[in-house]
This record gives sequence, C-alpha cells and structure tokens, in this order.
Amino acid sequence: MKTAIIFAILVMFAVPAGAVTYEWEDNQGTINFTEDLGSIPKQYRKKAKVLGAEEEVASPEPAAVTDEPKPGADAKGKVQTPVPIAGGNKEPKKMYGGKSAETWRKDFAQINGNIKAEEDQLGELKDRIKDTSKMSRGEYLSIQMGINASESRLQRLRGKLDALTEEAKRSDVPAEFRGQ
Repeated sequence: MKTAIIFAILVMFAVPAGAVTYEWEDNQGTINFTEDLGSIPKQYRKKAKVLGAEEEVASPEPAAVTDEPKPGADAKGKVQTPVPIAGGNKEPKKMYGGKSAETWRKDFAQINGNIKAEEDQLGELKDRIKDTSKMSRGEYLSIQMGINASESRLQRLRGKLDALTEEAKRSDVPAEFRGQ
C-alpha cells in the first residue's frame, strides 16, 4: 500500500516537468507567464511565445556530406527531378540539395522573419528596462529574464540561419533565393 502511495505522489510531481510555459505581453506592457494556453486572453494568444521550446524550420540542420554522388546527379551533385507543372507538362524543375527554389525562399524568409520579430521584442524589453524608477523589483527581474531568454532565442535563430546558409552554399543555391 505504501508503495502505491509513493508511486502516485512521484507521478503527480513528474507530470509538471514536461509542462510548457507561455509568455505574453498585455496592453500595459506587463509580461505575463502561464502554463495553460487557455488562460491567455484571446487577443494575446497569437503573440504568446512558448518558453523553452525550440523553433522548428524545415531542414535548417546541414545534411550529412558524403563523397558518393546522388543517383541522377550531375558533376556538381545537383539533382534535377521532373515535377508536374500546371497544364500537364513534365518540365524539369531545378532542385538544389533536394529542395525547390521556392522551398529555399520560404525557409530563409521564415528564419529571417523570426529573427526580426525576436530583435523587435528584445528592443522593446531593453527600452522598458531603461527607466527603473517606477518599477518594482519583481517587474525588473521579470524583464531581465525576458531579455536573457530573448537573447538566447536570437542566438539560436542566428545559428539556424548560419546552418541554412551553409547548406544553401553547398547546394549551390543562388543568392536571390536566399533573400540576400
């Protein structure tokens, strides 16, 4: 009986370890935190950020490099795959490292957009922390934690952009597809 009670207590405390924390800023500039998405007012849900979760982008990690050419690849290792085009023609669509030009554009746009949003949020937090005269210690510490988290996310995003850029260079993706 004691074993069952101890097991039940351990399970109760183990469940919150996988919990997700959400952060959002209200109209007054207060940064709020919760573990329940449903408790965030509807007007702030789209702007809520998940803390401690990795942002995912399609294939930001570099692909494994091998000396063997891919089947159907030319001398540089580029693969051209026929893709059906509207109207029924089978015209080869140029692929770079297994991705179309549009996919490369979307991947770069997504990461660059995430970086811009994170830089904007970091700038807002740094502006708020400049005047601490009307701020409680708790507010100051909350903003400071937000700055640290934002800087960490920004660093991770820049690392993903660097990895995607390297993958694009290895795949001979033209600069115009990279948004550069």
